[in-house]
Amino acid sequence: MESVWPVHGSVLVEENVAYLVAGRSYFLDGGIRLYGLDPETGNVVVENVLDDRDPMTGNSLQTRIKGLSMPVALPDIMSSNGEKLFMRSQMFDLKGKREEKGADHLFAPFGFLDQTGFHRTYWIYGNSYNGTIGGYRSGRSGIGGRILVRDSDRVYGFGRKPQYFRWASAYEYQLFAVDAKPVGPAATKATPKKKGSSPFSGVN
Repeated sequence: MESVWPVHGSVLVEENVAYLVAGRSYFLDGGIRLYGLDPETGNVVVENVLDDRDPMTGNSLQTRIKGLSMPVALPDIMSSNGEKLFMRSQMFDLKGKREEKGADHLFAPFGFLDQTGFHRTYWIYGNSYNGTIGGYRSGRSGIGGRILVRDSDRVYGFGRKPQYFRWASAYEYQLFAVDAKPVGPAATKATPKKKGSSPFSGVN
């Protein structure tokens, strides 16, 4: 027997609040609970239900499906940039409220604890993932790798070369370091790219 409300992964502490998620899926057993606790007293200071209802419209969350991209519905280890919370590609404010537009951050579409090694599952520095079938796109246009870490200026990783992210039998991996430039829609306005260019240009 297993609990329908397991606490997933680890606890994130930000601004003296310990955040955690409990549950298995937005679509099961009433959804997932996101809690923020006072570490000293255990008092609940943030509580939000993440279920199959779109918080913007009240409609089914499945109306958010666009092409190969689906909304986040599974739990994962949470992260933060000091201003926002993240779970996979989903962004929240510090009150646990889902926000529609994501900021670039480091995440794992299949979860940080995934151990399958499937060639279309990899970590990403960005704000979205194009689904398993179109998963190669995120690795070609953004920053992707088997494992990534970032500091204030750069993203460091180990992963496939960008040209091998689509239908390639070659699995040539490299250690790399690239500037943590905007990867999402803001990137086009901030630093227009030449046709065929990649954030990996000039990797070290």
